[in-house]
Amino acid sequence: TYALQIGAPTSTGTPATSSSGNVAVPIPDSGTVDIPINVPQTGRVGDVNVKVRLNHTFDGDLVLSIVAPDGTVVPLANNRGGAGDN
Repeated sequence: TYALQIGAPTSTGTPATSSSGNVAVPIPDSGTVDIPINVPQTGRVGDVNVKVRLNHTFDGDLVLSIVAPDGTVVPLANNRGGAGDN
């Protein structure tokens, strides 16, 4: 169940920023890496912006997703890029 606002927004609220910080984690071939981000704020989400910086030999092999606490998966990138580094 999702609550959707209809019509003009009555309030944009205060933007909140959450980050994993600078994390150096190897990405194994045919493996998975999970990096949790603690989001202490509550309320409705109107917009999400994600920034990722990574180094990988074949970035076209990567699948990036964001996963909500309820298990909802939102794909960010799926096998985008080429065979070149990074």
